[in-house]
Amino acid sequence: MTGDEKMKILKNEVLRGRKDVELTVPDETGKSSTVSVRELIKLVALNGIPNDQINLSNMRKVNDILNQLEKEDDENSETVQLENDWWEFLKPNIEKFVVSGYRVHAPFVMDILNDVKSKEDIKKAK
Repeated sequence: MTGDEKMKILKNEVLRGRKDVELTVPDETGKSSTVSVRELIKLVALNGIPNDQINLSNMRKVNDILNQLEKEDDENSETVQLENDWWEFLKPNIEKFVVSGYRVHAPFVMDILNDVKSKEDIKKAK
């Protein structure tokens, strides 16, 4: 297995929902700002882990995830790279977070995170 096969690599883009609406989240001042893939993953790592999943092992994993995301922030990376086991740990929590926070937009957000290509992208690739 190569290094890339052990990683989930996502483009760090602004999340868009139904009708190409840019999704937003309130910042510390209460103003809304767009939310990127990396910011969504940070939000879930910091706030979206259910109580029944909180244990020392999982909190070590969360800290590793946050360290990776902060490193990518510092490097202005255009991608988000997560180890597959980190992704598998976060994915159900991301889905719950997205469905509860962005209800009608959830399918579009999850398609982005699951690397589902649009019909237009598939046609362009041919």
